[in-house]
Amino acid sequence: MNLIRLIQEKKEHFRKTIEKELAQQQALCPHNEVAHWDGFSEYSTMYPTRICLECGLEEEGGWWCYSIDCSHWHPKESYREGKIIQPKLGPEEGRTFKKVSFDELMRLRP
Repeated sequence: MNLIRLIQEKKEHFRKTIEKELAQQQALCPHNEVAHWDGFSEYSTMYPTRICLECGLEEEGGWWCYSIDCSHWHPKESYREGKIIQPKLGPEEGRTFKKVSFDELMRLRP
């Protein structure tokens, strides 16, 4: 077998393994501390984004969810394949939000 092909297969295997383990850990996390970026930059407006400061779960919000205290936070794709997708990082008792810049948000990504 070609060495390059072998390396590609191993990378893909490790990527899938890491994604699976991360998803399992994120499902257990209460997401008590969440960073919030409002989606505004000096060049354009993008979707607001939240990321859990404990496990790295990330969620893009829909339009009109720019405010850190948005009471109607919903995922960017809140309706998919005929199903309503519930937010994972919306307001919840015991959850706190911290406003971050775009650069800070990028550094928080796992």
